[in-house]
Amino acid sequence: MGALLERIIADHRQRRRGSRREGDNHRDFVDVLLDVNEAEEHAGAGGGVPFDNEAIKVMILLMFAAATDTTYTTMVWAMAELINHPHEMRRVQDEIRAAVGVGGDRVTEEHLEKLRYLKHVIKETLRLHAPLPLLLPHETTEDTQLLGYRVPARTRVIVNAWAIARDPATWERADEFVPERFAGDDLTTDYMSAQDFRFVPFGGGRRGCPGVAFAVPSMELALASMLYHFDWELPAGGASKLEMDEMNGLSVRLKATLHLVAKPWSP
Repeated sequence: MGALLERIIADHRQRRRGSRREGDNHRDFVDVLLDVNEAEEHAGAGGGVPFDNEAIKVMILLMFAAATDTTYTTMVWAMAELINHPHEMRRVQDEIRAAVGVGGDRVTEEHLEKLRYLKHVIKETLRLHAPLPLLLPHETTEDTQLLGYRVPARTRVIVNAWAIARDPATWERADEFVPERFAGDDLTTDYMSAQDFRFVPFGGGRRGCPGVAFAVPSMELALASMLYHFDWELPAGGASKLEMDEMNGLSVRLKATLHLVAKPWSP
């Protein structure tokens, strides 16, 4: 993977040199990262962390592993859980359709604040099926002291978010899909609370996921739209309930391909 990313960066650097001569304005995500790299080189060393090729490769990997793959994986898990829990499916659909109203024809961002149960469904999906069960590793840059322990520089720390979210000492019915648990005032409503670390699908603190404010509304809007416009069921003649076995990859996803029948709904 490292060699592939090095080649991608080298190809972009070469194309950028030709683009400046030919007036080609084609740009993509790698070009944005290279802009930062070149601006830093032009400004000279400032004493901060260098944004070099290694940093660019990390950002590209983060975009694929922690942004794209995780979002659609969470959507699949949410639909699978709702299909296996018809009562919760009806409840969230009723909420969405009531919020959009008789005169509405689609879900918009303005509706999301009214969809409290939908938010509970997504949180419970992330609790049970964190796309990255082991959060992205962090590494200390210098020797430090933490709670009386000496932590040497370059110590790698990996947080098991899956185990935290299924800890029976913290969660009642820890292995069951119960969106209502997030309706309680005693449970965190913040994905990255600095005070409550029972639920950390996006990490937490200064090193938490910087894309959470974009990822969560995107998932809410996409899931709400699917549940508003269609009624969903399993194909006829198949199993009456989905198997929820997991498969590892860039993220932890549903092992079996999710096949559902969508029936258009109209007010």
